[in-house]
Amino acid sequence: MAVATRNARLAAMHAFARFLISEHPEYMDTLQLVVTLPFKRARGWHLSNISMSPEIKSVLARIDRRTPSGQRDYALFSLMFNTDARVQGS
Repeated sequence: MAVATRNARLAAMHAFARFLISEHPEYMDTLQLVVTLPFKRARGWHLSNISMSPEIKSVLARIDRRTPSGQRDYALFSLMFNTDARVQGS
């Protein structure tokens, strides 16, 4: 199983365990064991290792990072591009 798949499943288990703790506090001791299970880290994965397309590089290059809002925008766009974030409509 890939690290990302394992971590996604573990995140769901953490969320469900937290929900159960709120609904059934009498089982908190047992459920805390689930919540404390650590996420697995992928070896050698860094945002700097991800190759970016020329279009993405162009968008990032146009952001003025000398201003606080430009630094914010650069951080947000970099995060979105590096994590393949997508907009989901309702």
